[in-house]
Amino acid sequence: MTERRSIAAGVLGTLILLVLVIAFLFLAIRFSHAHDSWISRNGYRSWNGTWCCGDNDCFAVEAAEVPGGYKLADTGEFVPTWQVQPSRDNQYWRCHTLLNGVKKVRCFFAPLSSMLETPMTDHG
Repeated sequence: MTERRSIAAGVLGTLILLVLVIAFLFLAIRFSHAHDSWISRNGYRSWNGTWCCGDNDCFAVEAAEVPGGYKLADTGEFVPTWQVQPSRDNQYWRCHTLLNGVKKVRCFFAPLSSMLETPMTDHG
């Protein structure tokens, strides 16, 4: 009888874990898609005319204003002011592309308030 209870407890524990994993994956997929949907849904293009993103190409990031643009905290990349677009949700967003096996900024979105404080510079 004790062996049956042990097996039942193991099966129940496995089922609970499976349900939790499925719920987590479902929420993660919905969350990541919801974040970049305003970017992909509105057809934003980068400074050179390429599409900013498809599904799961854009992520909220930490960034700091520096002279002439923004520095991304996670990658250390510099984005010049003239390549920055206004963010609709007051967060910093990085959309990436794969270039020679390395993820590079394709589009960058910053809160409008920070863009108004940063003077635009000519890129030509």
